Amino acid sequence: MVGVKMVKTAKVMAAFTVLAALLSGCSQQESKQTSISNETQNIFDDVFSDHIDIPIITADGYDVASGEINLSEIGEAFVGGMLDSDNLIVLCEESTKLALYNISEKTINVLAESEASDTLVAAAGFNEHYLCYIDYHPYSDYVGYTWNYVDLTSGETKAFFSSDDTVWTFKNAAVVGDKIYFQEVEYIEDGVYSYNLYEYDIATDEASVFSEDSCYPQIYNDSLAFIKDDSQIVVYEDGEINPLIDLRETDLYQNSFGIGISGDIVTYSFQIHDSENPEIAATSGVGFISDNKRVDLISGTKAINWAENLRFGNNGYAVWNNVGDGSLPVFYDANENAFVVVSGELSRYAAFAAEDAIIFTAYEQDDIIKYYIVKAKS
Repeated sequence: MVGVKMVKTAKVMAAFTVLAALLSGCSQQESKQTSISNETQNIFDDVFSDHIDIPIITADGYDVASGEINLSEIGEAFVGGMLDSDNLIVLCEESTKLALYNISEKTINVLAESEASDTLVAAAGFNEHYLCYIDYHPYSDYVGYTWNYVDLTSGETKAFFSSDDTVWTFKNAAVVGDKIYFQEVEYIEDGVYSYNLYEYDIATDEASVFSEDSCYPQIYNDSLAFIKDDSQIVVYEDGEINPLIDLRETDLYQNSFGIGISGDIVTYSFQIHDSENPEIAATSGVGFISDNKRVDLISGTKAINWAENLRFGNNGYAVWNNVGDGSLPVFYDANENAFVVVSGELSRYAAFAAEDAIIFTAYEQDDIIKYYIVKAKS
């Protein structure tokens, strides 16, 4: 998951207090929003049979806008991120170009292109000043890659780190001020790998190992967070690395899971297989960690490839990708403690959160991309 600088408001904190009360068995006020149809309820229950007993409502009363991104002049593309509520990160021409699309002005600005005819680009992380991306060879597990960044003020690009074919990376980075944090993975022997977290200083143009046995850099509030020693989520603040969550104390630790951070909310996606009974379908879903305990928002045996990569905006809205079929766009509103179904034509979609809005866009690349934006309530 790509980290974005967000600040959780008191409103969102209050909303999570409400959710905690619900989970402990306290009563919850009935939502004033409109209930969904029985047909939609059945679809939702069929996919998320094990979801927490949270109301499911329509988006009546929410500020929902829809539109189309016309990219016919540059070819097929897909949305790869949300810089803010008016600017989308777009990968176009079969991921050989990285661009920003402005929703209000309906303009596209190409920021960078792949270095060679056989390489692609992928957005990795950003803040308000810099956007980091990698240039890589497809189908190579990001082996033989180059790290780059774009100065969003001047538009200048710079390559700052390259690997050889003995190491690889993941396409996520954390941009904190004028420093970029990224990881390298090196094969040691069967089942043994070395994970190193690097720091690149834009001001000095120098890269060095920041922390060994560390990976998955993200943003926790305004600070760097990452996984240390494959067991803890830690935060780097005021020159010190401090523990945040001990993953060994959660029941995620022995399962297949991914960690994401939105503001100061630690989220996860998971997939649990029964190794003794491989014929039994895996359970998957998304949720967040509270007091070192897992709180599943969505889980079920039919949720595989349906719900992944949970993201919270500071508006209290949470979204996730849906690469399965058979559902309208849906998000979780922590303020109402409800799942909200958006009427639309998307069944497979990518979803992103900015500070004041969330967006659903078509998952497949095309030259016309349908989208739905839900803006924060005032």
